[in-house]
Amino acid sequence: MIPGGRNMSSNHDAMRNVVQQRVDHWRGHKSFAWAGECGIFADYVFHDARAKGLSAQLDSFDDDLDCWSRVTPPPGVTVPQLRELGLSLNHVWVVLDSRHYDAASPAGVDNPLDLLCARLSFVEELRRKSPDLLRCLTRQFDWWRTAEASELEFQAIFKTRDAQYEEN
Repeated sequence: MIPGGRNMSSNHDAMRNVVQQRVDHWRGHKSFAWAGECGIFADYVFHDARAKGLSAQLDSFDDDLDCWSRVTPPPGVTVPQLRELGLSLNHVWVVLDSRHYDAASPAGVDNPLDLLCARLSFVEELRRKSPDLLRCLTRQFDWWRTAEASELEFQAIFKTRDAQYEEN
C-alpha cells in the first residue's frame, strides 16, 4: 500500500483512466495528442492526475535523448549508438511510479523508449540516416518490425490528420 490508501495497481488504473478521458475529448485527430501537441496533452494529464491525488510527474526527451527516467535502449542498439547516429527526439509524457503515459499509451509502458512517438521517430530517422541498419534491425527484432509497421501506418494517416488540424 502507498500513502493515500491506494495500491500501485489502482494508481495505474486511475492514471490510465485520466489519460484515456483526455484522449477521448481531444479535438481534431487523436494523433496530435502524442505527436505534435504532446506537451499540451501531458500538461493537462499531469494536472488532472494531481487533482485526483496521483503523484504524477512530467518527463521529456530533449534533442539528445536525455530525460529524468531510466531508459533501456531498443534491442540491437545502445543509447550512445543512437546518439552517434544523430537520432533525436522531443516528446513530453507523464510518469507515475516509474510507468510512462502519453496519448498513444494510455495503459503506460515501463520504458520511455517504448512510447510510440519514440519508436516512430527512431524508425523514421534510421530510414533516412542508416537504412541498412534499419533493415538489419527489423530482420532481427520484433521491436523494430512492429515500430516500422506503426510508422508506416502513421505516415498513411498524414493527409487526414493534417486536414482535421486545418479545420480546427
